[in-house]
Amino acid sequence: MPVFDEVVWTKPAPRHGAPDFSRIADQLRAKPGETAIIAEFPTVVASGSAEAASLRNAVNSGRLGFDDPSGTFRASTRTVTERDGSKCVRVFAVFDIANSVSGTADEKDSR
Repeated sequence: MPVFDEVVWTKPAPRHGAPDFSRIADQLRAKPGETAIIAEFPTVVASGSAEAASLRNAVNSGRLGFDDPSGTFRASTRTVTERDGSKCVRVFAVFDIANSVSGTADEKDSR
């Protein structure tokens, strides 16, 4: 590890902050039943697959704004090979509206 003889003065690095997952969740809610790619991580980065899996698990467990009493968010990951031969892990997600009809089959027949 290179060490400087003298410090280098600089401004703080800009903060990138966390993505606004509530906007992504809103977009999925607007088109229930349709699948969207919500993130893509390069596999050349050692943490790419782990980050994709972490986001998939957050969506599936209703964290990071992916919670809604009117339905369920589901996510999956797929490794994709691009035309140039590079690989990435994509996170796919969908919002499914909960079944609005409840009750037993007998109750439904009597309606």
